Amino acid sequence: MSRARLVYAAFERAGILAAWRRLRPGGLVLAYHNIIAAGDRPVGDPGLHLDAGLFAAQMDWLRAHYRVVPLAAALASWREGRPEPAPLAAITFDDAYRGTLRHGLPALRARGLPCTIYVTARGASQPEFFWWDVVAALRPAADRAALRDRFAGRSAPILDSLGLRATDAPLPDDCLPADWAALRGGAGADVEIGAHTAGHPLLTALGDDELRAELAGPRADIAAATGAAVTSVAYPYGAHDARVDAAAREAGYASGMALSGRRVRGAPPPFAVPRINVSPPMRGAAFAAAASGVSLRG
Repeated sequence: MSRARLVYAAFERAGILAAWRRLRPGGLVLAYHNIIAAGDRPVGDPGLHLDAGLFAAQMDWLRAHYRVVPLAAALASWREGRPEPAPLAAITFDDAYRGTLRHGLPALRARGLPCTIYVTARGASQPEFFWWDVVAALRPAADRAALRDRFAGRSAPILDSLGLRATDAPLPDDCLPADWAALRGGAGADVEIGAHTAGHPLLTALGDDELRAELAGPRADIAAATGAAVTSVAYPYGAHDARVDAAAREAGYASGMALSGRRVRGAPPPFAVPRINVSPPMRGAAFAAAASGVSLRG
């Protein structure tokens, strides 16, 4: 166990995390990616695919310490400054992996917890493995962050630069994006659908025309394919700036989701809503610490 995890465990045993939540109350938006079957060996990007057993334990902790509500309801409450009987939390998933629908939604529904799923429109239309999972599986030593920045997060140029094809990756189909039929089948009053752009590029690196196309087009496509009212967008890689925020507003969204690693205190900026990214190494007391707003970093 790492030193940080040992410290977090000590904080939890000593009641420090609970005291911190009382002294510095705040809301919470969690960002997940994929959920895989309990006991399955993680494949692809190691930071994205969480064991369903660990996910269920996190949901039990979350339900015990927060009131979990739909994202839109949480945003409205924070915006209006409503008094709440308990701090609010919302659960989100980026990329709309098949594993999320197969293993994440049943765990949530067993606990009566709602969520928001952010869909990449091109992935739902023509499902193929995401470039970061392909590179992690076939070229694990490659610097994925550098590839993202060099090619503005675009899948085809990244894979071409390494001589790879998505179909070459030895990945399970839980790592594919869900198609429109699966998304419609998984939909319900407890599942909000949001947009995650058309092709998951690095929005801050795009020209104005391409930026508008990545935001406005998918909103209409996702709404038409799922029947959902698409009011929220999650920025790929968590990357955004004032120009991206303005483009999201102009495209008709009511909110934009970042990945700042912070809890919500007060009314969040509508197009820079902070979320805490939950990765597989963040388990047990480390998850409780992050969800309490406690971090040893910095």
